[in-house]
Amino acid sequence: MDDDCYLPWNIREIPEITKSAKLSASEGDPELLRNGIDRPIGESDNGWTGKLGSWIQYSFNSPQKISEFRFVFDSDLNRKPLGMPCNYPLHSEPVTTPKTMVREFRIEALDENGSWKVVAEENNNYQRLVRIRKNIDTVAVKFIPLATWGAENVHLFAWDIK
Repeated sequence: MDDDCYLPWNIREIPEITKSAKLSASEGDPELLRNGIDRPIGESDNGWTGKLGSWIQYSFNSPQKISEFRFVFDSDLNRKPLGMPCNYPLHSEPVTTPKTMVREFRIEALDENGSWKVVAEENNNYQRLVRIRKNIDTVAVKFIPLATWGAENVHLFAWDIK
């Protein structure tokens, strides 16, 4: 499940540091990001939606060591027809990256002196599951989505820190 495999009626285990951190966002309730369900199920969205340039932040009472950031972006799983090549007629339009996918983002970390530093940037993401390995000590981390592949808003199903 940590590799984005869907097992019906199962909930993915959330890392302890993710569960214990204070979670906030510039807009919207981000709490669904740590519910362990990384896709829409029936009428339940299970994600966070925000505008480009908005942010989500995990903060801690004391400096924490972060070794990995794990994201599950919206790959428009509910689109019709499904994005599998066997479902497309021979002379159909080429398959493109879903418009809902986050294309560009940055991650910032707050040091003990109160300064935000960029610790990771992505300018051409096309993956649903993204893992970024780092070795940082921080009192807060912030995810800032900058662009999608065409959607007006950003939609994210999970953001874990380890």
